[in-house]
Amino acid sequence: MTGEAGLGVVARDSKGNAAEEAEAIACVEGIRLATQWCRQPVIIESDCARVVAALQSKSMDKSTLSFVVTEGKELSQLLSKWRMSQVKREGNQVANELALLARRTVHSAVWLGNSPACVSYLLQNDCNNIHI
Repeated sequence: MTGEAGLGVVARDSKGNAAEEAEAIACVEGIRLATQWCRQPVIIESDCARVVAALQSKSMDKSTLSFVVTEGKELSQLLSKWRMSQVKREGNQVANELALLARRTVHSAVWLGNSPACVSYLLQNDCNNIHI
């Protein structure tokens, strides 16, 4: 084992579009899972600029996302080191494939120490060594 880990959370509305609130909730769920399972630095990625900015901001969020952002910031204090990163949607093929799997099976899941076969070939290209 290398000690490395990965986590992907994708939230989309019924038409496949990422709604800001759903994206914020997905990021917070990622932070929550990281506090439970990761002891190394964590990078939370999102393609939603508003969510990334809100979670990175030192000031109090006063938008409609404030309750979610506040929870995310509180949870992030439990992590030894973390950061947010804005990525292009097409830049995270693993998350997109997991979203398709969830829609096909009408099921959500968490994989620890392994991954579903539909994304195993993508993991080598999608994960990289980013230092925070």
